[in-house]
Amino acid sequence: MIITFQVIVTIFVTLGVFIFIQMLVRLVSESGWAQEIYIKYVRAWFVDRAYRKEEKFLIDEETYLTKLAQLSARRHKDRGLALDYFDNVPTDRRLAKKLIEIIPRQHNLDIQKRMACLLCRTLADFTVWKNKNLAQDQSAQSPKIGGTIKEWRIAISIWLSEIILAVLLGFNVVIFSIEQLLFLGLTLLMMMVVGLIIVIKDWRRVGKVTLLAIAFFLAGLWFFSKEAHCGTSSIVIENLASYGIANVGIHINHPGWLTADDIGTINKSVTVSVIGHNAVQTDTLTLLFQYDRTILELVDKNGNLMSAQLALKTDNPGGAPEVFYVRPLDHNALKKTTSTQLIPQIETGPMIWQSIPELGFFIQLENPTWKIVRDLASMYSFPFSGTVLAGMSFLWFLWDRVTKKS
Repeated sequence: MIITFQVIVTIFVTLGVFIFIQMLVRLVSESGWAQEIYIKYVRAWFVDRAYRKEEKFLIDEETYLTKLAQLSARRHKDRGLALDYFDNVPTDRRLAKKLIEIIPRQHNLDIQKRMACLLCRTLADFTVWKNKNLAQDQSAQSPKIGGTIKEWRIAISIWLSEIILAVLLGFNVVIFSIEQLLFLGLTLLMMMVVGLIIVIKDWRRVGKVTLLAIAFFLAGLWFFSKEAHCGTSSIVIENLASYGIANVGIHINHPGWLTADDIGTINKSVTVSVIGHNAVQTDTLTLLFQYDRTILELVDKNGNLMSAQLALKTDNPGGAPEVFYVRPLDHNALKKTTSTQLIPQIETGPMIWQSIPELGFFIQLENPTWKIVRDLASMYSFPFSGTVLAGMSFLWFLWDRVTKKS
């Protein structure tokens, strides 16, 4: 796969977006309101989970992290309660780093003094931390827990950057080839997994969530190709007076996309209707469509090749429209370009043809690689993926329990 200049530029733009988002997330996360939400909901969930597991060290650890976050609480009273807690428990490097970070931002003099005293006591305990045996004992007991606020900031920044890039892709702000799009899709998936690894320390949980992410990634590709590469468009000219035919208009409906699924089928129709008025000048309006015959073929309702010339009755505007079908010639035709145009000509006299550019329309051509993606991902459609993921989660749960007991 050749990484083009466009993809390289996009990667640098994404890094720029990530840096900007990270700064924004940091400002938000350091605000008192964000800290209050984090303590009240996120940290409370971790503490409740620790109590449900009934593991003393995990309870102490989650409580310690909650009080560590509470040092940045919005209200002075909450910060004071956190300091009361640390006055009665052993401290560590995490507390020292936290205090060094937040002491300069304190506006309450009493809180600032208490934090400074606590920092001095914490720094004095560094000699104890250097004890190898103690470090090994703590390492042996330490469970793999959720990420810190700083780690969550990085993970959230990654995910928000992914969302922004996905929005840019969804609105076609940047147009990529299928190979480039798949490359970026895999990059986004890896970024998601990296974000999960940062905040989830238990590799078993990382594996479970990664499987879920891959399943939804495949489902997303399937859904995108099914929904984005479809639809119809309309073009209308109310009156052809400028072409010498007054009181007659034309309405064309055409497909927005042709895919590899349309090869050899009669799925995509083009309908041409007459908009008739009083005192029409002609009973028959003849259109001839110009198109690239190395890309498209026009067929009738039976799938037989047909002429690109249509004769429209102007005296029956309410009748059935003329219908023909378009389909790609083959897979190579879809690889040839990203879109193709059909331009109708109107017969203004015997063997005299005049193009009508206002009625010309483009049909997007889907790269045939998307059919391979659809075929691979179709089994991961949303109804099926729920069953598959439930089964995988159950088997993983059993395996997890067996390995833990052993």
